[in-house]
Amino acid sequence: MKLLYHDFDGNGGVSPFNDTLEELSNAESLAIASPYITLSILRELIDSCESWRLITDVQEWMRTQSADQRDSTIEFIKKNRESIHDCRNLHAKLVVGDATAFIGSANLTDAGLSRNAEIGVRLDDESETAELQQWFEQLWSHTELTDFSELQTYADDVQSTTDYPTVSMTNTGPSINNSLPFSKPSSTPVEDTQHEDLVEAVEHTPSKEWIEAYFDWISKLIDFTGLDEGDERIATTVPTSRKIAVNVNQRYVLTAYLDQAQIGLMLPGDSIAVTELSEYISDFGQFSTPSDTDPYWFEFPTPLDVHITNTIEEDWQRAVQTEMSRAERSSHRNSHNPAVYRTAVNREYRKKVLSKSFQ
Repeated sequence: MKLLYHDFDGNGGVSPFNDTLEELSNAESLAIASPYITLSILRELIDSCESWRLITDVQEWMRTQSADQRDSTIEFIKKNRESIHDCRNLHAKLVVGDATAFIGSANLTDAGLSRNAEIGVRLDDESETAELQQWFEQLWSHTELTDFSELQTYADDVQSTTDYPTVSMTNTGPSINNSLPFSKPSSTPVEDTQHEDLVEAVEHTPSKEWIEAYFDWISKLIDFTGLDEGDERIATTVPTSRKIAVNVNQRYVLTAYLDQAQIGLMLPGDSIAVTELSEYISDFGQFSTPSDTDPYWFEFPTPLDVHITNTIEEDWQRAVQTEMSRAERSSHRNSHNPAVYRTAVNREYRKKVLSKSFQ
């Protein structure tokens, strides 16, 4: 193993990644994974290979390029369609050859390899290289070829907007949603009555898979807000009206309506959902506040993925983060049920709740 990194006191020298990538370019077969790529670097890597495959986040690749680069990349993808898989939310950077591998923080871009403060590892160990090849094969089997119609629509939208794109390509790639129990300790003990209230509510959900998906959304909210269970700005509640709600300060931001099999989300007034998904705006419309930027409340039939694009999910996150700064304590904190929070972040406890509810 060899560590690769820039000399921070040097300037104008050869990139420390150069020799390893040059050697990899002479491999018979290459497996490449990177979300951001400079096309000229990719061409140099694969030019001498008998075979190669690439896994990338095509949507992100498109979004970060200039118009000229985007056109060239689309043509490249079309020409090499069978060798490229699309994987949304890919973050790994990896090049694996016949007996050597490079893995690290650097994207396969000019900036990543020549200018950014990055670190990488060159591996020549046979077993470790084989394990990385196996990882690539598994990811390849969970990803798909690029949909050209969606690709062109997305590229056109990127070209026409100065802000974040308003359309999204279909999500591809594995669904990863693991817990990190040690980082989210529950500061409030769960009482027997709170546990039973949650179990009784979950019994009225459409299915085990349905409520699992909802708890994953609560976990997602906790992750991007960083609100731990003891933070008084968040309240997870189980009202008698058969819903499981998440409140941040003065407003509900996420709610499961168990009998109706619907999920409620708060979205900002400038979200594209206000016009594109207006049929799902709840009857009471905007929240009543003196602000000119009031959010809206939407109630969607599940599954949410049918309605919620990446852009709309980012809108939701933005709305929640706005609510975090509006107060220091949730008005629903007195009704907080820690069993809901714990079920969202602790897989073992979730298993206990679901097994009791669906026994």
